[in-house]
Amino acid sequence: MATVVNGTFTAQATGATVTPMAAGTVAYSISGTWTGTIVAERSFDAGTTWVIIGTHTVSVEADFESPGNDVIYRMRMSVTGTGTAVHSMAAPGLVKTRQG
Repeated sequence: MATVVNGTFTAQATGATVTPMAAGTVAYSISGTWTGTIVAERSFDAGTTWVIIGTHTVSVEADFESPGNDVIYRMRMSVTGTGTAVHSMAAPGLVKTRQG
């Protein structure tokens, strides 16, 4: 069973983070009527350094494989445009989450 974190962006902001407790597929989606740039990021060092794994300027559904424990994932609106972007991220198994 996956844990899903949802949110919206209307300005530059960071969404909630998820840390999968098991290896598997992490899926994310961005929808809505919006302009701007949203990035999906991950950190291998407890959030000190973030690596971009996807950059999006249109609505999208994507997924990638996660090695599991101790990797943190988040969505971030890096460039603000107009409208509201709806984002969600689903991670395998039980996860630790933190609101952005």
